[in-house]
Amino acid sequence: MVGYSALNEAFDLFGVDTDNGTMTKNFRRAMEKSEVPTLEIDYINAHGNGILSYDINETLTIKEVFGELAYHIPVSSFKPVTGHSISVSGIYQVVTSLLAIRDGVIPPTINLEHPAPPCDLDYVTRGRSRKR
Repeated sequence: MVGYSALNEAFDLFGVDTDNGTMTKNFRRAMEKSEVPTLEIDYINAHGNGILSYDINETLTIKEVFGELAYHIPVSSFKPVTGHSISVSGIYQVVTSLLAIRDGVIPPTINLEHPAPPCDLDYVTRGRSRKR
């Protein structure tokens, strides 16, 4: 099954709702629409825009939605390679995710050397084959 949910916190171009409620609801809505159990998620293509507050909130949201399982799901973002393309970022992420599925490879998040302390998930910093 395929499912998605879109989020736009339009109060600020670079800000994020720090209570994570909107982002958490968005993740859960996508999971519900897809009807894919959390145990079957084996990769997260994160927004990962490099804005510290956003990256921390995205990490906290992943932890909220997936619980302990969050620490075992590889996470990466392609934005360090391409830059943030604002309006077309969503389609870039869809294409990147589809290629990851097709090729069985998780694309790396480049230049991620010292994540902020709350950002302690399995961030992929070098390309990795996906488990099948």
